[in-house]
Amino acid sequence: MIFLKLTNLRKLGVIIFDGGEKKEKGTNIIFKHLQSLSVDSWWKDLAIPWNIVLRCPNIYKLRLSGEIRELPEELLRFTNLTKLKLKRFGNLKDDHIKVLEKLPSLRILFADGGTFPAHLVCSEGGFPFLEFLSLDSVEGLKEWKVEKGAMPSLCRLHIEYCSDLKALPDGLQHITTLKELTINSMPSEFCSRLGEGGEDFYKIQHVQSVIITNIIEDEDSE
Repeated sequence: MIFLKLTNLRKLGVIIFDGGEKKEKGTNIIFKHLQSLSVDSWWKDLAIPWNIVLRCPNIYKLRLSGEIRELPEELLRFTNLTKLKLKRFGNLKDDHIKVLEKLPSLRILFADGGTFPAHLVCSEGGFPFLEFLSLDSVEGLKEWKVEKGAMPSLCRLHIEYCSDLKALPDGLQHITTLKELTINSMPSEFCSRLGEGGEDFYKIQHVQSVIITNIIEDEDSE
């Protein structure tokens, strides 16, 4: 690979057309100056190749597009990683979530186009510095619980096209830092719970800005 010689790169984008796991001369090179990394695995049966990601230990921005079959605990040594975007990521498991919530400096997390566990729990002390969370086109997620003490720094939450999600997470009322909630293209049943007097209103009555747009009406509604 030619890029293996470019050890002073600050920003790198990689597109994977094969397994990405071949052992090649120079693959032990560490890109210690790299700040931003984007990895696209184009084919459905090709998972994200962690042998590339883990050679970039000082990145602050990471974008992964493709199936994620594992989230190695070595990521927890990425102390500069503040922004993470997961796109077309397949099926995240509970153990993947446990790694995500332990990332030591993560402040921005985008999840776009994949499947979450049906019952998601954000553990006490998890996501300690997360300020912005966006869930877009996430399937499978039905129930979400935020334990007291989880996401203590969250300021902005965005939920879009997560049609399986039945309600806002239990425990959201404990996140006193939350200032902005945006809901876009969610079912009317979900949105109706958020208004004053609704079942979820108590969870967000402390939030300064609540924006709900493009409500999806139930198919059987008149």
